[in-house]
Amino acid sequence: PARAILESKPEAHLKGDGLDISVPSRSGGSVAVAHYPARVLGALARPSGFSGPLTLELQTPDGLLPLVSRENQMLLADQTYGAPVGLLDLSLDMTVDEVPFSAADALLTFLPLLMWASAAALGFLVVDRLLIGPLEALRAAVAAYRPGQPFVFPKMRTPAREIRELGQAVEKFGSELATHEAGLERALADQVKLTREVHHRVKNNLQVVASLISLHARGAPSRDAADAYASIQRRVDALAIVHRNHFAEIESGHGIAVKALIGELAANLRASVPVDAIAPAITVTAAHLRITQDSAMPIAFLLTELAELSMAIDIAAPIAVSIDRIDDGHARLNIESRALRGGAAFQKRLEARYSRVITGLARQMRATLDHDDAEGRYTIVFPVLDAA
Repeated sequence: PARAILESKPEAHLKGDGLDISVPSRSGGSVAVAHYPARVLGALARPSGFSGPLTLELQTPDGLLPLVSRENQMLLADQTYGAPVGLLDLSLDMTVDEVPFSAADALLTFLPLLMWASAAALGFLVVDRLLIGPLEALRAAVAAYRPGQPFVFPKMRTPAREIRELGQAVEKFGSELATHEAGLERALADQVKLTREVHHRVKNNLQVVASLISLHARGAPSRDAADAYASIQRRVDALAIVHRNHFAEIESGHGIAVKALIGELAANLRASVPVDAIAPAITVTAAHLRITQDSAMPIAFLLTELAELSMAIDIAAPIAVSIDRIDDGHARLNIESRALRGGAAFQKRLEARYSRVITGLARQMRATLDHDDAEGRYTIVFPVLDAA
């Protein structure tokens, strides 16, 4: 029995290429020795069903006893496993090569990652071909579209119905926009033609009126009647000058040039003086400014009224007209003559005929008309557009 063997204190010793186990009797008079060759121990200790290379070593109190040695050792890491054997402080160590990491093992390890990457790549290709690509082509076509030109719808092979419908909607919108712009261009051309026709008719009518007034003035029975016709003709000429400059402003779109307007009015006023009288010197000093028709009309009539008032009092009195810019949006008109200085003759003519007219013109300009009696100067501020 095992207890009896333990009580007899067996011992294990290395001997040659094997292991001797000695068991003395209880009296100590005799000793039983069992010899186990290493080859036999190796066959007994080799795991059943294991065919790979391994190393078996038996650890004893006397040292190490090799049981099985590996013949074809691979260049792999080793793994050693140990286990106690029996009751004699023996232990068996088994050393085997680590399991190699094969291509199949690598494939199995990285297969989920490869499947995820493949799914992502396939999804990107599908989205790029069916969504991003067609949208980019449509965006480029819309960016390249120019008003007035037909919209070129890009060719698409995508089965996405929504993208096709979006492209068709953009194409329809482009066609409708081109048609609408063409209609606007035709309407604008017709409007320009109509405006020019109206301008020519108004200009011709004003010329006819001026010619009729001139004919009647030549046959006037008295000097007072001739002066009355000349006064009317000056106002008709002022209206024609403003109308002509206004039409030029419509063509350019920059406003009426004040300097040209005042210069033409001054020349017309000098030409309206009777042939047997001395025309006054009219000097014009004006900055390069532009105004609207709403300001040009009352300025022209105000200059005509004040110039006529000056010539009615003293036909030879020089008249100085100047226009200075005050700020970015306003300018000042100055009309000065010695005949406009305060006096009995000036007050009589002013109150009899001109006062209500020039006051009404100043009210139309929404400005205050100032009069300097000592200098004979009228001053009024009016809005301007910009410098020419």
